[in-house]
Amino acid sequence: MKTENDVEEHPNWLSFERLMLLNENLTQVERAELLAWEAANVKGDGVKSTTDWPGWQAVITRISH
Repeated sequence: MKTENDVEEHPNWLSFERLMLLNENLTQVERAELLAWEAANVKGDGVKSTTDWPGWQAVITRISH
């Protein structure tokens, strides 16, 4: 189990956990949109990654209610 101190030392853990939660709650349409966006935008050069997908905000809004 991670402690608050662990999260402070490794701030990406929290972001990764949130991303996993969001990913688990994607609809089939959202998942297809994410995959299409990744195919067009994520090149492995570090410029863009899955976390940059503009659809995350809509997912956050939907599951926050």
